[in-house]
Amino acid sequence: MRAANREIGGVLFGEHVGNADFRIVEATLQERGGSDRKFRRKGGKARRDLKKVSLRYDQNPKKFNYLGEWHSHPNTSVFPSSSDKLTMKELVTDSKTIVNFLVLLINRLNVRGELKIYACAYHFSGQEIPCEIVFEPRGSAS
Repeated sequence: MRAANREIGGVLFGEHVGNADFRIVEATLQERGGSDRKFRRKGGKARRDLKKVSLRYDQNPKKFNYLGEWHSHPNTSVFPSSSDKLTMKELVTDSKTIVNFLVLLINRLNVRGELKIYACAYHFSGQEIPCEIVFEPRGSAS
């Protein structure tokens, strides 16, 4: 199924590689649930996806864990909408999530076909922290 001009998204699973450094090791995909201006992930599917990914990484939550959410903005800028921010704040303060922070990554292709990405960490205290994104050379991940 092609998303075309609909938003798609999913969850990010990360590896803790250093003090405040994380590597995205997997990103799940939920194509359904998006319109041309909004994506709302399905909680049940996200939990099932995270459980499967966790099993692949030996259920070692100190090293590999739920890192956050991602979705596309095919029709707007890569910056989070007020709805995006509210969703992340709700997720990071949800007692079932049990995290100190979550990352939101938004991507899109511009009219020249260039990939644009924005990432921000949402701390349980309410603080929003823009993240630096570093692309590793192919084959450098361990």
